[in-house]
Amino acid sequence: MQDGSTTDPCPKAQSGASSAGSVSHPLMGSTRKEPAIRDTAKRASPPVNIRMTVPILGRRFYFSLAGGRERRSTERLALERQANPLRTKSNITFILIGAVIIYMLTLGTFLVFASVLES
Repeated sequence: MQDGSTTDPCPKAQSGASSAGSVSHPLMGSTRKEPAIRDTAKRASPPVNIRMTVPILGRRFYFSLAGGRERRSTERLALERQANPLRTKSNITFILIGAVIIYMLTLGTFLVFASVLES
């Protein structure tokens, strides 16, 4: 249409329309150098970023731990806390099982050291 509106429910992204700037894609041709993208990714990632997958009882579970200085606004924090509450059955179960495992490992370590010291 002449005024720039479209009737397509899924309009294609226009080049330069994004506020983040142009993006590099291997199929579309590179519009930005790769080192610049890597530098941006390094700045955006948190200083502590641990991600792992653990097989437990024939299933694969992933764990993710990220930490760093808080950069989210109070409004965004409130929205995310509402969408992902901390006190859920799954979270409480995970914390309790983790605490029991840490307790058992600590107790086992003390028992091993006590038996080594006695002999």
